[in-house]
Amino acid sequence: MKAVFFDLGSGISGDMILAGLLGHCPDRDKALSLLQQITVSDQFTVKLRKVKRNSINTLHADIKTTAVQTHRHLKDIKNIINNSRISERAKELALAVFTSLARCEARVHAQNIDQIHFHEVGAVDSIADIIGSAVLIDHLKLDKIYFNNFIFGQGSVRIQHGMVQLPVPAVDCLTAGFVFRTSAVSRELVTPTGAAILTTLGEQIDYYNGKVVSTAYSCGSRYNDNIAPYCRSVVFNTAVPVAKLPFKQHKEWMIETNIDDDTPENMAYLITKLLQAGARDAYYDTVNMKKNRQGFLLKILCGDDQLSVLREYLLKHSSSFGCRTYPVYKNSLYVNIQEKKTSLGKIRVKYAWNPDRDKPLAVNSHCKFKLEYEDVAAAAGKHNLPLIKCREIILNELQQNND
Repeated sequence: MKAVFFDLGSGISGDMILAGLLGHCPDRDKALSLLQQITVSDQFTVKLRKVKRNSINTLHADIKTTAVQTHRHLKDIKNIINNSRISERAKELALAVFTSLARCEARVHAQNIDQIHFHEVGAVDSIADIIGSAVLIDHLKLDKIYFNNFIFGQGSVRIQHGMVQLPVPAVDCLTAGFVFRTSAVSRELVTPTGAAILTTLGEQIDYYNGKVVSTAYSCGSRYNDNIAPYCRSVVFNTAVPVAKLPFKQHKEWMIETNIDDDTPENMAYLITKLLQAGARDAYYDTVNMKKNRQGFLLKILCGDDQLSVLREYLLKHSSSFGCRTYPVYKNSLYVNIQEKKTSLGKIRVKYAWNPDRDKPLAVNSHCKFKLEYEDVAAAAGKHNLPLIKCREIILNELQQNND
């Protein structure tokens, strides 16, 4: 497996990622020519130049264009990606990054994803950073992108909407659920483009194992003496699993709404239909509403692919006039389901373990396991046994077989 690791001790931006990836390309002229296959109405060029930072030779991706800043919607970005003469994998990666960024912007500004328009990220240099990084990830044949803890600066910065605190709201949204630390540096250290690329395409880890292929040092356009002014990235080959954070982590979406004019019977039906429509989980809590009426707080957990469908289904089939949508990050153990032969028939067993600490798929190890209820219930009915006795027999057999 071929992977790249970004050390974020100096912060991260889109141009730092782009320059770092270019630094790992053996033929940089060829790599730069691939970036010219990005089809934007505004002409641009990417020049890779060497910059000394604290006596260290670093690379900076200098993007030049004569175009004025343009505000683009997600559909405009999609057209740019689809019309570019780049690989299908690069198109998929770039679209995933922009879609993730658009969802966060939509949440921050309380708009629909198709209504929001990109300001700074809609400019040619940011488009080149994101799509260019996707092109180079494919060109380098990287299987994985890894990074360590984010580091945030303090203070405020001026964006299109005015002055905002650091990190900017889009970065707050993109890095929700990831590990970070703060610093005393009074400037922006993590940009939306940098955060979007890493959190969408990458995985946060503690450390890595492997054989180094190449090392690159890249820098942004800003310089500060109080922090190392460059980003170190390493491309490496590994057959050893990378040491992950304590749990598997991935982003999902939570849809929620308050309902005070419906019955428990209708709510139960709605939950059933939401689960059938693809929700990963759906439930409600009873709450006291603002007029001191008892109501329901409905929550729906889903992935990217079901977000629009379930949101539309909720508003169509419930009495709600609106809903809230926000990203959540699920931390879970690694799961494997195996079918085991027992004297009462075949029973599915769900194992969950931390690969860095536990021996997987062994009942007598420190991993967790659970018998699938439906299989145990079916066996109890077939053999005319109490459910608790059936479960006891199966567990004893699994322990004896050391399965």
